[in-house]
Amino acid sequence: MSAPKIGRPSSLSGSGGRRAGLPDRETVPGADLVARDAAGALELGRRIVDLAADKKAADIVLIGIAELTTVADYLVICSGSSERQLGAIADGIV
Repeated sequence: MSAPKIGRPSSLSGSGGRRAGLPDRETVPGADLVARDAAGALELGRRIVDLAADKKAADIVLIGIAELTTVADYLVICSGSSERQLGAIADGIV
């Protein structure tokens, strides 16, 4: 099995990667109170990739989205060959 791809989605065309109408992270009230542990987030993302691979997930991709949203730092996408396998992958992660 090949190593999962780790990357960032291409920026939104014409916006320089910023989403129109949304304030910068630094200007959001209380944003300074939230400690971002980037190394911990990456470690968790890689752990989720490993757990999905243990359940034979296919096409596993770990995408860095921290610059696009404050909701999450990474997004893991994978596929499975059946509903049953997808359930096993999800159960193995949670």
